Amino acid sequence: MKKTCVLIIKVTIIILLVLLFIIGITILIGALQEKPPEHPLDFQDTGRTVLEKPINSVEDGLPYAFNRAYEWRQDVVLTEYQIISIGEEELKGKNGKFRYIFQFPYINESKPSGIMFISINTNTNSIEFVSASHDGQAGTRSFSKLNLGNLTESIKKVYDVAIKHIGEENIYQYEQPFVRVYVNSNFARFEVSPSQSEPNIIEYRVKIDMKTFEILTTNE
Repeated sequence: MKKTCVLIIKVTIIILLVLLFIIGITILIGALQEKPPEHPLDFQDTGRTVLEKPINSVEDGLPYAFNRAYEWRQDVVLTEYQIISIGEEELKGKNGKFRYIFQFPYINESKPSGIMFISINTNTNSIEFVSASHDGQAGTRSFSKLNLGNLTESIKKVYDVAIKHIGEENIYQYEQPFVRVYVNSNFARFEVSPSQSEPNIIEYRVKIDMKTFEILTTNE
């Protein structure tokens, strides 16, 4: 009888340990698969919208970017744009993909603050990507409105200064250089990677003041 009780206790302990192990594994798998909660207003639209007129510059795409942004919020503010070029032809044309970055303030719970991206591809002449994310922050969201005066001339100056400093021979040593240019009201950042497949390898980076067009920093 005593042996039977001991056996039952051992079996019970083993079963409990197995159950605890299974519960632990289940909790771990659930934690790994759990995604951070998204704001209910966040969205991504990857449907392509072909544009009526040819888009050859950041300035050409502005009306379409603003129209698309205003469909979402009338109080959006353009704070930055990006030019992404692959290869010599796009780099010299200062085109490829234009990404317009808008921000918007907190109004109320149904209109929280956040950021919006609109991407225009000059090769397909279309809006190819739109997304909005919301941080839900109350109070004042701080951001600077982009100065759109003399836009084409400003972009040319940024490219001229950056390319002169880096050297065309250094940029075009790569078969298809991957160049990203980020511009806001205060400064521009010109970055060169060996290829689109190596975007994290930045061989050359130049930061330029948007008021004086002087070089602020470099990575050489």
